[in-house]
Amino acid sequence: MREKSTEFKCGKCGGSHKPKSCPAYGKTCHNCGKDNHFSKCCNAMSTKKKVYTELDFVVDSVETCSTDRTEWVVPIEVNETIIPFKLDTGAQVNLLSMEDYKTLTVKSKINPVKIKVTGYTGETVPVKGSCIATFKSRRQIKSQLLIMDKRVQPILGLSACEKLNLVKKVFVVMSPEASNDSD
Repeated sequence: MREKSTEFKCGKCGGSHKPKSCPAYGKTCHNCGKDNHFSKCCNAMSTKKKVYTELDFVVDSVETCSTDRTEWVVPIEVNETIIPFKLDTGAQVNLLSMEDYKTLTVKSKINPVKIKVTGYTGETVPVKGSCIATFKSRRQIKSQLLIMDKRVQPILGLSACEKLNLVKKVFVVMSPEASNDSD
């Protein structure tokens, strides 16, 4: 008896091969976490991630519906102009709208960039370009500032927040009672 040697288009790996020789067999999908298929062939569309060749950044923020919420908005001097920035330790980049950019006393040159910025809901936020700006608060730093086509809350990302000494990692928190016990 002869063995079938015909190859077929496989829905598990996306390639063509003989029956029972799928390279996806025994592998775990990076999209849904299930076995025996590759993410490019995954049917779990709700969690499917797009693959981009550009740099990907995510800007996350948590909002509450209460009227007495406290946001970390701090006036930061950017290129000699005071702008209220939201300190967002979940953001990987610094953002400023084109409208706010136009109010800067000293305008850094905007350069084109291939950066994809995604909001916390997954929507793409269009990027106009990027510039190197001088940020001043407790310290002074130069950092990349993405200029957005869309009207956005100015955001200061984690790296700039740390470098400006506006946030600090705390590894141990002690209550006043605990620290007085050793006196």
